[in-house]
Amino acid sequence: MPLKTHNSPFSILLVEDNEDLAKEIVYFLHQKSFALLHCTRLSEMQTILQQKNFDLILLDRLLPDGDSIQMLESIKAHHSGIIMFLTALGQVPERISGINAGADYYIQKPVNFDELMAYIEHFDQKRMLKAVPDQTTKSYTKDVSLLSEQDWVLKERLILAPNGKKAILTMRETHLIELIFSQRPNVVNKSHIIQQIGHDPQLYDLSRLDSAIYRIRKKVLDQTELNIPIKTYHRVGFVWAP
Repeated sequence: MPLKTHNSPFSILLVEDNEDLAKEIVYFLHQKSFALLHCTRLSEMQTILQQKNFDLILLDRLLPDGDSIQMLESIKAHHSGIIMFLTALGQVPERISGINAGADYYIQKPVNFDELMAYIEHFDQKRMLKAVPDQTTKSYTKDVSLLSEQDWVLKERLILAPNGKKAILTMRETHLIELIFSQRPNVVNKSHIIQQIGHDPQLYDLSRLDSAIYRIRKKVLDQTELNIPIKTYHRVGFVWAP
């Protein structure tokens, strides 16, 4: 039973001149499969924005060729997506000045990567909600016409149920479903899943994985009115079992 997947990565432009921090962010976001471009100057950013569109700009506040808050109006002339400041200037007055100047969000250095990931997943889901509705029915009908009524379709961060209804997933949820589906009809061991999502099975709390699968089941049921066919083998793992 095919589970179709189509990827359209959330695109990010990182503008950061601190070499160590930039390397950490680039590594982290590449590990999460985001489409990422990095530059270190406002002048470089302006050139890039004239040639390419991004969903999100992660923008350092103080750069070698200027204070980016002074450039927001110019940036917005070429960028219709989200602007998030990355800065050590994290006091309330600084945050307010950034928001008033036109930034959408403000995250303080040192960067908390869990916080950054939560923001990006939120942005990605909003992007999906805007981009998918007008095409969902048409695309789903085209894909499903060759499949049985038991099939599900995974399209970007969207899972389409056999009844034509859809649920919006986070990137982590999508990855978990893909891991379980890819091993069908075999049970996927929990330790394998934990390794694949970048954690040590000896240190990872297994209840976190069980909770993640529970949230996926509940989300899909709430939004599609169907149960996603993932079966749990207690203390062992999970299997795609329609």
